[in-house]
Amino acid sequence: MWALVKKEIRHYFSHPTGYLLLGGYLIVNGLFLWFFDTSFNFLNQGFLDFSPFFELSPFLFLILIPALGMRSFSEEKAQGTLELLLTKPLGHRKLVVSKFLGVFSLFLLTLIPMGLHALALDFIIATEDSIAYGHLLSGLLAVICLGGVFSAISIVTSLLFQNQVSAFLSALFLCFIQFYGWGFLANLSASSFVFSFFSTLGIESHYSDMSRGIISLEDLIYFFGILFVLLHLGIAISKKQQG
Repeated sequence: MWALVKKEIRHYFSHPTGYLLLGGYLIVNGLFLWFFDTSFNFLNQGFLDFSPFFELSPFLFLILIPALGMRSFSEEKAQGTLELLLTKPLGHRKLVVSKFLGVFSLFLLTLIPMGLHALALDFIIATEDSIAYGHLLSGLLAVICLGGVFSAISIVTSLLFQNQVSAFLSALFLCFIQFYGWGFLANLSASSFVFSFFSTLGIESHYSDMSRGIISLEDLIYFFGILFVLLHLGIAISKKQQG
């Protein structure tokens, strides 16, 4: 299984597209956080903390992660190599999990420069102050959980479509709905119960709490639960398609 994960990562960086996508994300992220005069700019924040990064990340991940995952199964189907993979001693479960881990590993690579942002902020903050590293670690966990769910959604859509563009657009739409859609429905309701119910279904409220430094068992159960459901959905789709 790990051999397939490594193959996914190597294959991604064997094409210029991989470098362009990851490089483009890092450039856009850096421009918004340090150069563009927006609310996401670190220097426009009076407290000089990592809140802008955590606020900006969902917007960029809506594009980045579906783009990372769109070729996972779609390309295998287009090239006719999916059946060959299934003849190996992997099975549907290991195959889906391997593809997920490949995309998720690529996503984790994009978080490495986050350490450079932290060092830069620490350098420009007054000597008697320092970055709230507890908040930083909590937010990092929120970002990793968000990336995991978006990666799983991208894998599922890649299973459903042979065309990579269709897989990308479907993943982008579903990630957007899961992050923002439930909160939009919650705001339409005048009932506090309905508001709380729909807010709980969406990622936004859970991500927001964790990125502010509030880690609860409910939020962790939510992220691991939805990840579990998505991966099993992917396994079920894979079995049905090859059944």
